[in-house]
Amino acid sequence: MGTSKKSTRAFISCFRNKFSRKSLKSWFVMVILLLPWVPVVFAFNYIASQMWSHITISPTASAGAHVFYYTGDFDRDGLKKHTWIRLPRQVPKNLVGTNCKPDCEPSREYSDVCLCNTIKKIACAEGDNLVAKNREFYCNNYPLGVSKTHSKKGVPLDSFEYEGIIPENHVFLMNEHKDSYDSRYYGLVSKNEITELVTPLF
Repeated sequence: MGTSKKSTRAFISCFRNKFSRKSLKSWFVMVILLLPWVPVVFAFNYIASQMWSHITISPTASAGAHVFYYTGDFDRDGLKKHTWIRLPRQVPKNLVGTNCKPDCEPSREYSDVCLCNTIKKIACAEGDNLVAKNREFYCNNYPLGVSKTHSKKGVPLDSFEYEGIIPENHVFLMNEHKDSYDSRYYGLVSKNEITELVTPLF
């Protein structure tokens, strides 16, 4: 009986020793294989976090897309036609809504306007010939589109009028969407007002 118990204990001890050595070896091999991937994972997480912090979502369809990548690191002198930008604009409340939500914030300076971070495209740049007349718009004789007489809320809209060369450090902003509130209504914009360069994603 005693011999049987000793044999059993010896077998169990041997099994544990072999299992432990095998497990340690397996874990060691796994660590060696995974170790080179650690910096890769950290780098991926860092890049992903940086990219996500530069993603903005536009709830309206007036920009033609809803998700944009933006950066504040850009050269204002290098802004050309067809470039997408973001800038804060004061928009009349009767065009947005009395509480300015959800797309804008109430202005702290004026009670009748909302402060909106708008995404627009440069349709005509400094040095280009802009004609804005009778609600029709042309850049270097190329037709850009027309302005509306009323907003989609039924509010009357004044149309920007201009004929001549766009002065230095100014741009004309216009999106293709018919309901976009842009330079067709508020006129030329200084490049100094532009805060970010954006790229439409989808």
